[in-house]
Amino acid sequence: MSPTPSRRRLLQALGLGSGSLFLPSLGHAQEAAPKRFLLLYTAQGCAPQRWECNPGALPDDADWFEDWTTWSAEDFSSSLAPLRPWAAHCTAVGGLGLVSCANDGSGFHHERAKAHGPTGADAEWIAGLPYGGAASIDQIIAAEVARADHFRSLELSVEGGLAYDGQGGSALYRGAAQPLPTIDNPAALWERLYGAQIGSGDPVLARQSSVLDMVSERFSQRAQSLSAVDRQKLEAHGALVRDLEQRLMGVATASCERIPDIPADDAYEEDFESHLQLVASAFSCDLTRVASIQMTQLTPSLLGLPPGSMHDSYAHGIYYDPDAEDAMATYMAFHARQLTRALEVLSGIPEAGGSMLDNTVILWITELADSWHGMDRYPVVVAGGANSGLQLGRYVHHARLTPFETVQATPDRFMGVPHNRLLVTVARAMGLDLEQVGRAEIPGWDGSTIDCTGALPMVLA
Repeated sequence: MSPTPSRRRLLQALGLGSGSLFLPSLGHAQEAAPKRFLLLYTAQGCAPQRWECNPGALPDDADWFEDWTTWSAEDFSSSLAPLRPWAAHCTAVGGLGLVSCANDGSGFHHERAKAHGPTGADAEWIAGLPYGGAASIDQIIAAEVARADHFRSLELSVEGGLAYDGQGGSALYRGAAQPLPTIDNPAALWERLYGAQIGSGDPVLARQSSVLDMVSERFSQRAQSLSAVDRQKLEAHGALVRDLEQRLMGVATASCERIPDIPADDAYEEDFESHLQLVASAFSCDLTRVASIQMTQLTPSLLGLPPGSMHDSYAHGIYYDPDAEDAMATYMAFHARQLTRALEVLSGIPEAGGSMLDNTVILWITELADSWHGMDRYPVVVAGGANSGLQLGRYVHHARLTPFETVQATPDRFMGVPHNRLLVTVARAMGLDLEQVGRAEIPGWDGSTIDCTGALPMVLA
């Protein structure tokens, strides 16, 4: 097997290239397909005036939605235009705000937003930097839907993910201040998924399991002589060891009809494609049910823009520089096309109840709300998951009436609906019975209590 196959060979190996289809799940066609979750997390934010849509000139101070499958090409904003062919499978959600983030300190805009976006919780400040203060939405979901004997979740990144902001690390958290490392190299992802020789009954894995059993026995013996607090710590560590054992043996005995070739570590778009194809493969084999891809800041050259710093030359100028506004619209459209590629790949895999896309909830969120460093007018797209109760095929607008003061180029006394409710919506779509993700309430400037709980009724049936 060549360690650096061409992209065509990778697609053929996965059965997702022309003339073939990777369908291991068809061997269980009568079984209900599991629900899956895919998070796409992109750096920076949007130019809101080039993301939001309102072809019917509906009022800004009211909640409304439109069936955007009937819209003309001109009705779509330039940032969302690539989604038009897939509008029936997507819903854009406007009028949200990172209210929890705006309420949690000042400065460190990128870092605070990264801590709040996927968690909705107040940050844990360590050595002067903010980290996620609770489990992120992908991990909340994984705790409920993951198989105990397979991978709990896959955390992937393209060209370092969010490391560009200086703090580095991931935007996703197993728990408070527990960032999850990402796999950046597609070949490393292949090794994690298939390097154990799935279904081989590998004797190395068997020996590893035996060692873990021995360690567990030692844990039990040692626990008898410890204090209650230390015993709790040891028991927690022992639970992690047992979880590792179950997953090692589960992966070793998993069934996968076709294992793909090892992909090359290539450029931005190729790496995203390789990650996406391997996620589809892992979903098909039920090696995992939760995956995320965190993407680093795009470069001007990748977008066909004049040389400069994406962050300093373009992102910060969206409210006063037309060229910067155009650049960030192009930026968001680039990622919208990546979302359509995910829709295309997953919709091409038949499953019980339709396709893999119908059984996969996709959430695309950005680091900041706008690229100026604003926390309001947070751009969100949910997609797929037709069997999950999501209201697809819509453009949703929420009135920005939350009494929390923010600055969006100029001061504004009101923000959008707390994004915590989006996280609840996604969790509910995945079958979780909960009403709160992160903060439950935030004090408003008018003395009121801002409710951050419950799903968004225009997004979830």
